[in-house]
Amino acid sequence: MKRNIYKALSLFVAAASLTSCLKDDSLVLDPEKTHNVIEFANPSQITSPSGSIYPLYTFAYELGKTSTQIVEVSYSGAEDSAPQDITVNLAVGTAAQVEEYNDDQHTEFTLLPAAAYQFTTTSVVIKKGEKRASVPIVFNPDLFDLDEAYALPLQITSVSSGVLSGNFNVIMMSINAKNMFEGTYQLKGRITRNSAAGPDLNLGGVRDGKATRYLSTLGQYQNAFATGWRDNSGVGGIDGLNVRVDPTTWEATVTATGNATLKNTAGYNSHYDPATRTFYLAYDWGTAPSTRLAVDTLVYVGP
Repeated sequence: MKRNIYKALSLFVAAASLTSCLKDDSLVLDPEKTHNVIEFANPSQITSPSGSIYPLYTFAYELGKTSTQIVEVSYSGAEDSAPQDITVNLAVGTAAQVEEYNDDQHTEFTLLPAAAYQFTTTSVVIKKGEKRASVPIVFNPDLFDLDEAYALPLQITSVSSGVLSGNFNVIMMSINAKNMFEGTYQLKGRITRNSAAGPDLNLGGVRDGKATRYLSTLGQYQNAFATGWRDNSGVGGIDGLNVRVDPTTWEATVTATGNATLKNTAGYNSHYDPATRTFYLAYDWGTAPSTRLAVDTLVYVGP
């Protein structure tokens, strides 16, 4: 599906509603052992399902400029710091690892072409008395093919001392370009169930005391992000709400991953107002007697 027809984005709940949570030092250790491990620290929220072959992290970069992403390696565990200098050797992973992830998660990622990034730091040292070392990667989104869903695997190939993690020695980075819609939006909306008004949506991801949603650029592969759209009342939560905008008319089309019944509500002008950076959306899903109707307004408030 070509993105020269539509700009695509996904809406997803704040970190509290993601199926995978940030690991901490205790979560990646063998409970029967007391040693620390050397691994990749989480560079962002994990967006792959629990139990996936590799942890996946999602990133998007603005078109028109290069961006530097910092990834860290960590001496993780109960010990406060490395007892000696630890050299950590690194490499970009392979297309075979991307295919392994695709087979495991039924995704369609393509290995990011080497011309689109610079990875020159193939060895770093976690200094004695410290716990982390930084690895910079420079991305050039202008060299991305916007019809592709890219992934870049990174791996720790060896360490000079210590124990290499078996869970986070390889990570997968989902790499995308940001479109004009990406950012944080204030949400106002209501859900109607069986003609009975539901509560205002005061969902997770509160910013300045108000409900917010982060809209993230959606590539050709629509399930690349952990997404969600739930209310606190139990009125039919929705996972994987996606919005596509026609850049000539600004009309918005709403669909949902895993919910084939969700569609735009007939008679309502679901659209994006570029002057105010506001979405006006109405969509319904389900079949009688369990039909739901949501009417939402999302106003851009910042990155």
